[in-house]
Amino acid sequence: MSVIIYGPAGCGKTKNAEKLRAYFKCEKIVDGATFADFNKSKNYLYLTNEPVPEKYLADMKNGLLRRVISFKAAMLQIK
Repeated sequence: MSVIIYGPAGCGKTKNAEKLRAYFKCEKIVDGATFADFNKSKNYLYLTNEPVPEKYLADMKNGLLRRVISFKAAMLQIK
């Protein structure tokens, strides 16, 4: 299952991409991705600085969309 890590430019997503990829057991890193690139059926780690689209926000708040994670939250998981 794919994972999207989002956060502002310069926060450390690319610098920590390999650690994140290994933790989430993804096959490939897609840096500079957009939410339009997101493919749930592939096992990729997508890194984006786009804001989370409205259609994802409700699912995230309800715990239904667990694979869209802020960079800050992701880093707390891997430490």
